[in-house]
Amino acid sequence: MRSFVHLAGGLVLLASTFSFTQTVTIVSPVEGATTSPVRVVANFSDTGTIASTTVLVDGAEVVQGGAVTPLDVTIPISPGSHEITVTAVGDDGKESSASRAVDISTPEAMMSEATVNASTVGSGSQTVTITGPGDGATVGSPFDVHATYGATAKYMKLWVDYTASTVESDTNVFDKQVSLSAGAHRITVQAKDDSTGQIYADTVNIKVGSNSTSTGATSTYSKIEEKSGWYTAPDQGSPDCSSKPTLSKTPSLDGISGKFYLGPNGQFNNCLWPILLGKSTTATHFQLDVHYQLSNPAYPQGVEFSSNKHVGTKWYKFSVQCSYNKGVFSVYDPVHGGWVSLGIACTRPSAGKWDHLIVNSEISNGKSLFTSIVFNGVTHTVNASVGPVSKPSSYNFGVHFQMDGNRAGNAYYTWVDQLTYKVW
Repeated sequence: MRSFVHLAGGLVLLASTFSFTQTVTIVSPVEGATTSPVRVVANFSDTGTIASTTVLVDGAEVVQGGAVTPLDVTIPISPGSHEITVTAVGDDGKESSASRAVDISTPEAMMSEATVNASTVGSGSQTVTITGPGDGATVGSPFDVHATYGATAKYMKLWVDYTASTVESDTNVFDKQVSLSAGAHRITVQAKDDSTGQIYADTVNIKVGSNSTSTGATSTYSKIEEKSGWYTAPDQGSPDCSSKPTLSKTPSLDGISGKFYLGPNGQFNNCLWPILLGKSTTATHFQLDVHYQLSNPAYPQGVEFSSNKHVGTKWYKFSVQCSYNKGVFSVYDPVHGGWVSLGIACTRPSAGKWDHLIVNSEISNGKSLFTSIVFNGVTHTVNASVGPVSKPSSYNFGVHFQMDGNRAGNAYYTWVDQLTYKVW
């Protein structure tokens, strides 16, 4: 027998008379007004193994998934009031669920050129700015559309060639990957101001080129912290490591961040989380872009972000460490097995502060070349090279994140957001 239990904030949990082995937490959508299609994101506790997941709208099954966690699907829902339910069934057959009430607004199917031109450009804080791609740019597909709104937005909406596309609610940062056919396209991002209801917009005209390797087009992997495929590998000692990032609404820059945990069981314990992203036989240039925040900046020995690229039997690593103990950025030399200081300052942030790191690198003259590091908006030219190591033949590439423990063995969290990786 089941019953609905109403909690504070309007969250509705579908409860049962038996004891659950899993806890379902719906991260997205938030309760209340939203637009279709709806992105449904849910976390599941680590107390048991999941056999299957299901998404229901008003009690009717719309998506049935496997054991991949976290759940992250996008579903179309008709206008009106609805209840979205996410269920998880464990290997033992026990089921747990969580539900959320949403109100789907009537969608705008098309927007005329006159309507686009009538959108308010805005000024001061009430301004939408498309930061990428730039106006007149030629891009490969897929590509990232990134825009910001200076005030608080009820929603931000993407229009492609006057047709409504993706919507992100309750955010002032729009960041979505878009796939378009080759040719000219018009990209518009709107923001509806939360207090006035006025709609503001920015528009760019772009050209999508062929995505073949001969054009040198860029492949972009966005919001990697939200993807499935992460796994953990203790790098030093025997720490307790989160099996994967837990999706978190707070703190975050775009509504969802990935929370990593390091629980040392001794001195200088480290946790390492890799994820495989793709394969390329021609890519030689790479950019890792990430925002991160520490639960207690006094506890980490350091944090490390890395990307890697296999070229046949050669494995090129691009590892960057912010060492709070030394106060500098260093790069890892896998051939000699040590860190090489770059002399670029990296100090402990204040509590609640997001740090922003961009690492630009390439394979050049048979070595891993770090060309530059951008830290909190300041660009540092590096031009430091390290050699590759030998591995079984492959052309894969991926990234990893590592948390370094201190001598006292203090546990802490790191929230990672807007982790983006570009290869070309």
